Amino acid sequence: METIASFVLASSLVILVPGPATFFVMGQAGRGMAAAAGGIAGIVVGDIVLITGAGLGFAALVAQWPFLIDAIKVLGSAYVAYIGIGLIRQALTSRGSMDNRGQIVPPRRQFAKGIALTLSNPKPIIFFAGFFPAFLPLGHQPTLLGFYALGAIFQVVNVCYFAALTLLVRFFSRSLSGAVFQAATVNLLSGIALLICSGILLATLL
Repeated sequence: METIASFVLASSLVILVPGPATFFVMGQAGRGMAAAAGGIAGIVVGDIVLITGAGLGFAALVAQWPFLIDAIKVLGSAYVAYIGIGLIRQALTSRGSMDNRGQIVPPRRQFAKGIALTLSNPKPIIFFAGFFPAFLPLGHQPTLLGFYALGAIFQVVNVCYFAALTLLVRFFSRSLSGAVFQAATVNLLSGIALLICSGILLATLL
């Protein structure tokens, strides 16, 4: 139990560090609960794919051929920038409030974006490969099943964080309707943050 508690605490600290996924979810929250839920589900599925890759030893493969990381980073940076620009464009053309009831965003589209956003960043594979084994029982060889067990706990924490973030954005959007927490404002800030994240990804290649 102590190991699980330590893992939950460590996972929470890691998840709380803002990244592309955080700003992506904030942007989707500006479009509605359904869009946010679709995006979160996509992120979770993407993480499961990365956890599977880490459990199968893909981290060692990537470490052996570093150019794979560089190539994926370039593609990932471009995709993050694409999402960021999309949010900024929507912010500049939107006139509605956060509720924006007249515009329906298909959750499946945000689901696909969530998967693509997660898979566009290869670094979590190495993170999962180095982070998860530290919380496996002593003498226990890392296995795919062990990675899935810890991954399930990690995703529960992840989903709770994103759900709380979504509810927080929606709460302020209703409380301050017509003020700073309009849909356009959230999308604009999220888009700018994603562009910064894109630049950071490219900077790691220098």
